[in-house]
Amino acid sequence: MEGARFVVTPEGSMASIPEVQNAIVAPLAEVSGQTGVQIIAGFGTQRPAADFSLSIAPDGEIQRYNKRHLVPGLENRFKPGHVSGWLGNDLAMEICKDMDFPGTVRLDAAKGVRLMGVPAGDFVVDGWQHARMAVMRGVENGFAMVRPAHHGLVIASDAEGRLVAVKKDAPTGPTVVVADLPLGPGPTLYTRIGDAFAWLCVVGVFALSALSMLGRRKGVSEEVETVRQKPQESGRHLAAREHNLDRPTSSWPFP
Repeated sequence: MEGARFVVTPEGSMASIPEVQNAIVAPLAEVSGQTGVQIIAGFGTQRPAADFSLSIAPDGEIQRYNKRHLVPGLENRFKPGHVSGWLGNDLAMEICKDMDFPGTVRLDAAKGVRLMGVPAGDFVVDGWQHARMAVMRGVENGFAMVRPAHHGLVIASDAEGRLVAVKKDAPTGPTVVVADLPLGPGPTLYTRIGDAFAWLCVVGVFALSALSMLGRRKGVSEEVETVRQKPQESGRHLAAREHNLDRPTSSWPFP
């Protein structure tokens, strides 16, 4: 990975306890400072229970991000985070299931994200689908993404949804992809307006349906009124004929 500028590890790939966490982070910070690589490392702890990532920048700044959207039932022991994963300088991080929520990602992307690091973990059978959901968030918001997932896929995708690099996570040993990944353009129209256009379409469909129903009811009412008027007109014609029969008849030629 010589020359790398952005490295991401899977979700919870570095298990630790608070007492030894500094010993784990120290060599990562040293490598980051020496090589200029930005590292986003997935951590998991049991005391206290937490699912988080650490961003380690070349200037020595370390920023923690706690997963905001937990898997119901499986991650109830964790406390969800409430802070954005925005890192500045076009970079941000999320964790796995956070990418399932367009609203969450869109709020972060609005800050100017062009490259997203996503430590993740899947369940083998959902690896393909879950990875594509995350790729879609990048397309919606104009950012490239690096998403390594244990029991899933390790991918690097650009802002147009193309998989620049992809590998299936190996059952043993590390799985590594290296890619020359262009930054995305940043916030898109969708980032700014969200689902407003989609909801406008829904409102439009209901409005057109309502107008169509009103038009049909008006047509039925006019048809019923026409049917009602026809018997009355027939009655008038019959009365007129009877009235004519009562009048005396005359013969021709007149005397």
